[in-house]
Amino acid sequence: MDRVVCDVEVLIPTFQRAELLRRAIKSVQAQAYSGLRICVYDNASTDETPAIVAQLALEDPRITYFRHDVNIGATANFNFALSRVTSPYFAFLSDDDVLLPNCILDAVGSLNIHSDVVYWGGNTLQVNNLTGRLKRGAGWLFWPRKVIYSPFKACARICSGNHMEFQGLVFRTSMVRESGVRFNSDVGLADVDFELALASRYSVGTSTKISAAMSVHAGSISSGVRPFALYWPTMEIIGRRITSSTALSDTEKRRCVCEWDKTVIFLLVNYAPLWVKNEKSFKYSSIVQILKEHYPNYFLSFVCQIIIIFYSGPPFVRSLAWLTFKLIHFSLRPLAYINHLLPMTRRSL
Repeated sequence: MDRVVCDVEVLIPTFQRAELLRRAIKSVQAQAYSGLRICVYDNASTDETPAIVAQLALEDPRITYFRHDVNIGATANFNFALSRVTSPYFAFLSDDDVLLPNCILDAVGSLNIHSDVVYWGGNTLQVNNLTGRLKRGAGWLFWPRKVIYSPFKACARICSGNHMEFQGLVFRTSMVRESGVRFNSDVGLADVDFELALASRYSVGTSTKISAAMSVHAGSISSGVRPFALYWPTMEIIGRRITSSTALSDTEKRRCVCEWDKTVIFLLVNYAPLWVKNEKSFKYSSIVQILKEHYPNYFLSFVCQIIIIFYSGPPFVRSLAWLTFKLIHFSLRPLAYINHLLPMTRRSL
């Protein structure tokens, strides 16, 4: 396929996931939209990745393959893929996830209509390969309508802890180039950082349709092993970037930062027991110290410091502290809390 007639490039950075990569590529091949190119960027895999991609490329000339001589790191690989985009639109797809058949067609159709939108995305399914269960992603509750969100409204929703899942988003290349936004290596949640930076400058479009499925497996972050280092100081760094943004007004930045700080506090308190259990050097006092130093003026921070202290007490006190935290979380963020309680339906993908 000639690059000139390629409207969308689906970028698939990959490393050591040959069989999962095969599934990801096939999900792009099954798209209802034909004007696309599948670009695989291999971060020096030593498994069967080159052979599998070569086999698929023989049958489909839309597939291109680039392999780095050495592993340059995930962030650098994403930026490398981004730098090579030549099509009007592009999408990223993780090598362990899949796109649903109408994902690109729906997004491109909407982006063609709404020229002020930087990216468009639908809802996402989370498929647990370990338990056979699936559930809808946060988009079902937090981005419930087919609508265009202004930069401030989009940022406010993302700062409320409800970023759109990266899989299934289709980006407008010209706006991304104009913004100069890239993936930053100083944060663990580079996808959230990337989405937020673009949303602060341009409108964002959403759809009620399910566009992608995220795979939860033993090697994925979503499997439940969420190290403390993934979130801190990442969350604090992203908060500083919101504060220093020149795309939003001072009032808008204050409101977004307030929502972001709540998200950080809730996340730290919610995951603290998991970190204490899984990371031998981690202590509850570490969270208390962070809340004291970085969020000293929030009453919520003060209350959560007390809850964290009670977490280290006897079982009855821990249970009471946990219940108090859940009640506070529900009262301030009911949708976020309900989203975690929604029943998951057993099904295979």
